[in-house]
Amino acid sequence: MQRSVLLLLASCLAISASAASVQLNSQGKWVMDRSGQAMANPQPSGLIFRDDELLFIADRSADIEQQQKIHRLAPDTGALIYPAYAIRVDASLQQSCFFEYVSNMPDYEALVMDTDDSSVFYMVTEDMSYSPLTSDCAAKWQPTGSAPDPFLLLRGELRDDEFVITHIRPIQFPASMEIGEFANDGIEGLAMGTARTLYLALEKDTHNNPRIMSLSLTEGFWNDNGFATVTEPRLRFPQPGDGQHPLNALQYIPIDNHPGYLAAFARNVDELWMIDLAGHAEAQVIPMSFWAPTASELCPAYERMDNASIEGLAWDGSKLYLINDPWKVNYKKNIQCESNRNAYERYAPLLFGVNLQRDWFIQQ
Repeated sequence: MQRSVLLLLASCLAISASAASVQLNSQGKWVMDRSGQAMANPQPSGLIFRDDELLFIADRSADIEQQQKIHRLAPDTGALIYPAYAIRVDASLQQSCFFEYVSNMPDYEALVMDTDDSSVFYMVTEDMSYSPLTSDCAAKWQPTGSAPDPFLLLRGELRDDEFVITHIRPIQFPASMEIGEFANDGIEGLAMGTARTLYLALEKDTHNNPRIMSLSLTEGFWNDNGFATVTEPRLRFPQPGDGQHPLNALQYIPIDNHPGYLAAFARNVDELWMIDLAGHAEAQVIPMSFWAPTASELCPAYERMDNASIEGLAWDGSKLYLINDPWKVNYKKNIQCESNRNAYERYAPLLFGVNLQRDWFIQQ
């Protein structure tokens, strides 16, 4: 059951514009494996809080041993919890056009837990260009309204120590949305709100604007063999139009007697956006900076990162957790203290946490 942020923020219902200019600093923890080393190149995508653990998946650019697993983290230390949940595709999907792609190094980009069943998760995939469909399948799954091959929404469930993908639905965007053909700039955030509404954060459209779409996961949704066609809620959030504000993470924040908020992260500019689902308030834009621990007497205790690239948000009822997806072309620019060189060269992620702040909200 989702806890309402009202228990913590005392009937706060609308975003305060006054907090937007205050930069929020967050000191992180290196994600560590059982050998005591910084985790090697897991490329985290998505983050959820479940049973006092944090869970994330790896995208296709991760080391092969990190892929096709849901990794588990201790929130207070950033240490990995073992075993990870191995991902497999149910045999019932063998006739699907997408079985081979999902079974072999798919590009997972987001993860969210069902609000009614904590053993059920949803994921979304991105680039399929390296795993082309057969001509019959390619003809069947057109038009996507986006990339040449569709982005896929997956349903799966935990069974003991493994995660089994049970359903696949290709996502379709109406042509009027003008999404554009960006195979590697797709859906990178999922959040589940009230009334079984699934929100999907798109990096950018043909006008270089990020977008948020929605699907209704009503009874029978996963029995439909056709496209899952998204709609677009009327939300108020920044539209910079410069292509530098892709949304790469999403988290629903519940509010009593209110539709709630979406916390979204604009990775390239280190901005946390708080979006009013009622559509009344302008989105709050909270600039952030991220700091890595050095564990060295020769350096400050923490050093500011040049590039973090946050790609996962999770909320435990009081704290918002963030995890980064090391951007390989930029990550070594972070090297300052020699004690952190190995972690950056291993493309190790960090776990961050911030408390929701009262001055992000005002009384309505």
